Amino acid sequence: MKTPMRCLIALMVGLSSTPALGHGTLGSLKMETGWLVSAFYDDGEPMAYTEVLVFHNEESMPFQTGRTDKNGNFMFFPDTPGMWKTTITDEMGHGLTLKTQIDNPLAPKESEIPKGASGTKTSRAFAGLSMIFFLSGLGFWWTGRKVRNESIA
Repeated sequence: MKTPMRCLIALMVGLSSTPALGHGTLGSLKMETGWLVSAFYDDGEPMAYTEVLVFHNEESMPFQTGRTDKNGNFMFFPDTPGMWKTTITDEMGHGLTLKTQIDNPLAPKESEIPKGASGTKTSRAFAGLSMIFFLSGLGFWWTGRKVRNESIA
């Protein structure tokens, strides 16, 4: 293989390499106002890392599940008005049920995509085009190699 062809292949490979994005992920951190659940034992110790189930209007399927943080806090964002029930239980058999009527739920707002986030549409389009050019170049190289081998023989 001649040196210019090797340089061309190396250039294509170098230009086509992009960060591997399995599904492409985006995220943001933002201050929102929701419903904070705080759970404590009677001695004042927080119910840390305990299971939390949030139900709407006595439904059997939980609206949300999770665990409290190390301070016994859990945040949820109801999406419809009505009676909301929160059940907190630990592995030792202690439990707590809190109910509240929520008339004006705070629906979570759509998070803004931070500028410069990885996996933007532009970078994905560039990655796709790079892959197309790389595969096309590889195909032309392979075809040219076969043609050269046939002309020699």
